[in-house]
Amino acid sequence: MIAGYNSVITPIVVNAGSAVSGTTTFPVLRAPYGGLTVKSAYIQALGSVAASGTDYVTFNLFDGGASGTATTAVGTAGGTAGVVATPVTMTLSTNNLDEGDYLMFKVGKIGTITEREFALIVEWVRGQG
Repeated sequence: MIAGYNSVITPIVVNAGSAVSGTTTFPVLRAPYGGLTVKSAYIQALGSVAASGTDYVTFNLFDGGASGTATTAVGTAGGTAGVVATPVTMTLSTNNLDEGDYLMFKVGKIGTITEREFALIVEWVRGQG
């Protein structure tokens, strides 16, 4: 592969359901042969969520392992500071997934949040490094 041209962009749009508190988890992708490295991830609310200490939303990317149930943190965004209707860079922690592992996306709603959709964009490359 040619340097700079081997990045893959995976976009998904999810509806986090009703306005009630709770979490919803979605599979984003399964790591290919040789695993993958997440280079960057962005979240965008399709409609802002105002800053609040009681009504807010959190976003988490995690390595779900081969079964999709493990919870090794990959990235986070959101929280009491709110989320604007422009792309927000997720803070990455661990960014390598082993071959066959699932990259999972969890939306957590605390308090009352108007139902809306969220777009997640993940840039990744094959292999670990």
